[in-house]
Amino acid sequence: MTDSEESSEDYDDNAMDLQQHPPTNQRRQHHQQKINNSTSTIVTVKHNHLVMLESEIPPEATRIITLILCVKQLVKYVKLVNINQALEDKKSPRLIQSTIIRWLSMFDCLEVVLRSFLPLNEIFEEKELNKKRLEKINVVLLERIIEFLKPWKHISTRLQSTNIPSIHVVIPGIESLKTRLESISNDTKFAYEKDMMFFRQRGKILIDAMFDYHPIHLMALFLNPRTRKMKQCTNSQRQSFLEYIKQEMIMFDAFDSDTLSIDNSDKSKQSCSTNASPLSDQEYNPLHFWKQNHSLYPRLAKIAKRVFTVPATSTAIEGKFSLAGNIVTKKRSKLSPETVNDIIFQNSFEKYKRKNAQNK
Repeated sequence: MTDSEESSEDYDDNAMDLQQHPPTNQRRQHHQQKINNSTSTIVTVKHNHLVMLESEIPPEATRIITLILCVKQLVKYVKLVNINQALEDKKSPRLIQSTIIRWLSMFDCLEVVLRSFLPLNEIFEEKELNKKRLEKINVVLLERIIEFLKPWKHISTRLQSTNIPSIHVVIPGIESLKTRLESISNDTKFAYEKDMMFFRQRGKILIDAMFDYHPIHLMALFLNPRTRKMKQCTNSQRQSFLEYIKQEMIMFDAFDSDTLSIDNSDKSKQSCSTNASPLSDQEYNPLHFWKQNHSLYPRLAKIAKRVFTVPATSTAIEGKFSLAGNIVTKKRSKLSPETVNDIIFQNSFEKYKRKNAQNK
């Protein structure tokens, strides 16, 4: 029984007491104490899993945090003295500041500093600037941090995509991260990397504590032809999912030939295998399969259409609101809605062009 169920029973019992006996201060205090106890238990569990005090971080891991802070200070200084233009003149990427509300910006910040490190050295010497901030950057350690964060960035970027479905990537993405963290943690070759080992172990703990799969994630996994066997799921998860999707199918005709696909019929397996396009993960769209096979499995195709229209995260939408908030300020409060839309569109189009240029 969960804490919430216990709390609801406490409320019901207390309501029965109030019907039979008049309320007293002692009863109120006793009832409030029970609520406080259950609340403190919930908070303690979350604290144990998600929060770590600074004093609990080992000295080896502190090196990583210190280096990231040094990189942020360097980027801030470069923007302050306006060196970004000099970097562009040397055909080097501009430095990007990290913002606390956008995790991917931290990865971009670290990666750009690494790519621009040598040109920065040259510019500092040409302009006779103090190189103290540059000397604090350990390039070897910075490369290891970026290598550790690359899988996280790849999966996060894919989950935030808006042009193609992303909900079916949740379970494979999280499970691949867990597998990678476990394999590296058990590999003796990385035993000497005590600083990075702490973050690998910490990452696995946070993934286990923070992520709990919703039925829609299981549905998306099954409805994706590439992952229809649901190898990442336990038997109990498969059984509960089948019951859930059967309930969804009740909304459509009760007698349809695509019911066989739930029982993994040979016809369904053959169709899924032949239609699983060898496109890259960035371009693959499972809705293409259901569009081609709508006549074979009409009910499942309708469910797939509903499921794959759900975004995995709200990051892209929040980003648009964040951009609009930066455009419409107290000094620019009289902008028309059409102008704001044009600015947001132009911003998105410029990002799209930069992304295409990088892929080429």
